[in-house]
Amino acid sequence: MVTHIVIPPAPAPEDEPPRPWPPADPRYNVLTDPRVSRPIKLWALLHVEPHSMRDICDFLDTQPHRAHVTIQRLRKHGQRVRFKGGLYSLEPSPILQVAHQPEQGVILRPGKGRCEHVWYEIVCRVVEGVPRIEVLEPPVPPHVEPEPDKARYPRWRPARGDYAAAAGLQPRSIPIWVWGLLKGGAWTRADLARELEVATCHIHHAITALKRHGHRVECDAWDRYYIREEGRPLRVLEYEGGLRLARRDGRSGAHSFNLW
Repeated sequence: MVTHIVIPPAPAPEDEPPRPWPPADPRYNVLTDPRVSRPIKLWALLHVEPHSMRDICDFLDTQPHRAHVTIQRLRKHGQRVRFKGGLYSLEPSPILQVAHQPEQGVILRPGKGRCEHVWYEIVCRVVEGVPRIEVLEPPVPPHVEPEPDKARYPRWRPARGDYAAAAGLQPRSIPIWVWGLLKGGAWTRADLARELEVATCHIHHAITALKRHGHRVECDAWDRYYIREEGRPLRVLEYEGGLRLARRDGRSGAHSFNLW
């Protein structure tokens, strides 16, 4: 005779109440919190000191290509992550906006139109070598900037400098910034790179993209680029809350329109 012994499962313990974020404990370490996403941990890590790609991969337990994606996500959120001498460092940057979603944890604040939950503005302070998170203000609903007066302010104005009279403009790709600046006058590639705070190679790619879209970008005797006035608008596409060049084949859909 074979006897089967059945051991009933132990009753599940009561669910622990969710901990608030960020915790009130002053000893809270954001680097060890499993709820915090990889970009926020890297952001906090770079506050301590510059790190090599190998150190970043070891700390985040990830591959280099994923670490590069993480760095790009931080840059898209306004964080000035610089690479120099084999090390990544964080220069003074705008306040970081994050959101706490129960199903995803603490993540970078989603884009416009996708933030239906509470979000936070946080800063990081290093205390005895450990990054500490500080929430500047209590959670508030997302604030939507009013649309600028289109008749008064051209939509291509950059975010800073002499052309920054209008605030609250949509994000846009570098070719659109370059197009607007070159319509206003002649610029060298180096001056454009300094004005838009990007690498010179990005300006080269932007000028090439404008030429491919049929715009007459010319260069004078002082190596300054300009767009010959020809009354040609720039065809752009609204994509993920920002503006980018529309497709040259005209298949950009109903979201494309002209900039003048």
